[in-house]
Amino acid sequence: MILKQKPFKIAFILFFLAFFLRFFNFWHPQQVVFDEAHFGLYASKYAKGEYYFDIHPPGGKLIFAAIASFPKNNSFNFQINTRYPSEVWPSILKIRFLNVVLGSLLVVIIFYLALELNLSLKIATLAALWVSLDNALIVESRLVLLNTILIFFIFLSILLYLRLKKIPFKSPKWYFQAFILSICLGIAISIKVNGFILLAFIILNEIINSKFSFKNFLTKSFFYILIPFSIYVGFFAIHLSLLKTECTSNCGYVFDIILGPKQSHPILTNKIPQGNFWNNFINLNIRIITDNIYGLNHWTYSSKFYQWPFGWKPILYFYQNEGSGSNISAIYLSSNFISWWLATFGILLFVLMLIKSILKKQNFYLEDNLLLIFELWLFFLLPFLIVQRFALMYHYFVPLILSILFTLGFIEYHFKKLGKILPYILVVLVLGFVYFAPITYGFAIPHNLFEKLYFFLPK
Repeated sequence: MILKQKPFKIAFILFFLAFFLRFFNFWHPQQVVFDEAHFGLYASKYAKGEYYFDIHPPGGKLIFAAIASFPKNNSFNFQINTRYPSEVWPSILKIRFLNVVLGSLLVVIIFYLALELNLSLKIATLAALWVSLDNALIVESRLVLLNTILIFFIFLSILLYLRLKKIPFKSPKWYFQAFILSICLGIAISIKVNGFILLAFIILNEIINSKFSFKNFLTKSFFYILIPFSIYVGFFAIHLSLLKTECTSNCGYVFDIILGPKQSHPILTNKIPQGNFWNNFINLNIRIITDNIYGLNHWTYSSKFYQWPFGWKPILYFYQNEGSGSNISAIYLSSNFISWWLATFGILLFVLMLIKSILKKQNFYLEDNLLLIFELWLFFLLPFLIVQRFALMYHYFVPLILSILFTLGFIEYHFKKLGKILPYILVVLVLGFVYFAPITYGFAIPHNLFEKLYFFLPK
């Protein structure tokens, strides 16, 4: 019955389902979880005006700070597993709730993106449900972490770009949509450097597929380069203008412990840069690029890009013995394995069919919209061939969602007979979600049961 409704009604239902899955008990735990030790601390620095350096641009943390309204006098050090004090907890809840909302809206964006790719309403709904039920994406959208807000703006930008390509160039509607797109791209690149992958793809795509005209070049450069980079520079200007003091004590766990007298960590510092804005801006970005490419090359949970499509190397986010230790409450960033394997299926099938057609010297046709999704998937993985800094499972989130769209589209276009299996795919996704739910929400379960159910997880 749901598929007989108009797309807007379906999107409305999808949003509330995704919202429920992300909002449910999002206040648990009331403790610092994983990289909240970094991003919660950095966001709180703006209230106190204390300088910090991070390997990510400041946009995401500034948005968090604007939402959270941290108290100026807070002295909480954001040590992992430490309980949030009453004066900081409301600010943390605001940021977690922001990610809950953006993670839910992402599901709606995927629904409309699938429709924009000319996939059927049934396939678009399944794609959105697939993203909605993914345990790793749910975990990420319930905490003070940057990936959800980054992915939201990346996929909103992709949707806007695909729509923009269908609008007559230089029409009033084109200018308006291009302006909105440029803002989203500017925010995306200001959250993490991964945002530049999409910006580079769009610029390259325009160069390759558009006839050159100097006037058109200036117009597109204004929207694809000038506005996004102006927003990027603007975030740095705000960042440096707010952080005027240098913290010398009680600077937060990651500074006090990691940067203690007997240790050093090249990607962290609380030393205020000296010089004018443009010198500081250039130097900071050189450090950001250098540390993202050549930073620490190994960590306990680090993984390689070729492991991600198969969901290997889960990450322990939170672990606590309840009461006497008979129960365990744990949160893992873990793939719903079958879900990720199925999403990889379409990519592998396409590659095998392409190789077969090349060997047999046969033509192989792939729809333009699916080709664009495959190119994006490849484009977001290629940088990790050269990046020496350790990478983690969450770096695959964008390619994961792209692989879901590609697999479903590939089935619909080339294997319509396989359409009969789509309800079974949904059943598998639901069962996988239920199986991983305890380590998604941090439910307390008996130690023995935990060991039997999740024997494959790192301890």
